[in-house]
Amino acid sequence: MLLNAVGDIVLSRKVGEILVQKGWKFPFEHIAQTLKQADIIIGCLEGPLSSRGRPNPSKPQGSPHFRIDPRAIGGLKYAGFNVLVLANNHILDYGEVALLDTLELLEQEGIMYVGAGRNEAEARRPIIVESQGLKVALLAYTYTYPATSKRPGAALIREKNIKADIHKAKALADTVVVSLHHGIEYSDYPLPAHISLAHKIVDWGAHLVLGHHPHVLQGIEHYKDGVIAYSLGNFVIDLSDPEVRKRAMSDCLLAKTGKISFDPERDTRPMESIILQCRLDKGGVSDVRLIPIYINQDFQPVVLDDRKGQDILSRVEILSLNLKNENLPIWRMLSDAYSQEYMSAAIGKGLLWNLRRLHKLRRSHLSLIRSYLSSKLLRM
Repeated sequence: MLLNAVGDIVLSRKVGEILVQKGWKFPFEHIAQTLKQADIIIGCLEGPLSSRGRPNPSKPQGSPHFRIDPRAIGGLKYAGFNVLVLANNHILDYGEVALLDTLELLEQEGIMYVGAGRNEAEARRPIIVESQGLKVALLAYTYTYPATSKRPGAALIREKNIKADIHKAKALADTVVVSLHHGIEYSDYPLPAHISLAHKIVDWGAHLVLGHHPHVLQGIEHYKDGVIAYSLGNFVIDLSDPEVRKRAMSDCLLAKTGKISFDPERDTRPMESIILQCRLDKGGVSDVRLIPIYINQDFQPVVLDDRKGQDILSRVEILSLNLKNENLPIWRMLSDAYSQEYMSAAIGKGLLWNLRRLHKLRRSHLSLIRSYLSSKLLRM
């Protein structure tokens, strides 16, 4: 069985405008034929397909709210998508009603979704794709908008849940694929904690781990019997517009904390991406091929077969090799930035808010607090 996995799909903002002008198939006109070669075509849909709802007030001030014209489903079908990841930080941007509209529309149009649902059980359930005598189970998780037993939302990244879900999925399928929507935007490298989580997921029985959210490519690791793509970058998005890119990159965590300075005008990483093509069998992933793509000025992904495409593949190779270098300064830098952001957000909520949530404290939270205090002491 062949699987084609791509990065983040943002069909709102300036992409939404061009969809209305040029048609719902327009973003996929140069790429659909390549995508459709696979049995499973999966990407991360950033935002609900709905015309209803109001901007979610729980989002941090200044964060973008995405909502996609429901008619854009025609373009997704034209491109061949049969699985969409809904576990992301935009799926509840317009509230529960918009998410419920999305689930209903995808069900009507025959596109499977994973990582979100009408309740936690539905959000965490594996979907099964069967072809050529092979059954593949897919799961997806994120850190935001968690579903509960009574509330729609996304499947939360929680280790004990992921471990239990993989165990159930292995009883239903031959191969298990897990998508994780997390990380630091515009970082070439994953957080050390996220590398550790991906390794655990493979140890628990997953064969392929797909990363979304950083909006740039990160390295790919062959770990034991699994393949981990830490970030697949973007697939359809309006970051090829210089002004949009400048605003987005200037407001990202690494820029705000002063850890890394960007030059958005010259930085082409948000437009450089890949199609991760994996051959799956009952033993897991038997072959991996990277197809380099570039998002043009019309926000269309285009397959590259020239020097530029080779440059993208070479960069992924370097990023992949660096994953094994424990002495890179970037590891500490990323951990400090992430812990600083987490602690700033928690402190901003006030003492009472934090006291009410002490029962939800996890080992991962303690690691963030420890990293934050350590970075503060080093500056004294």
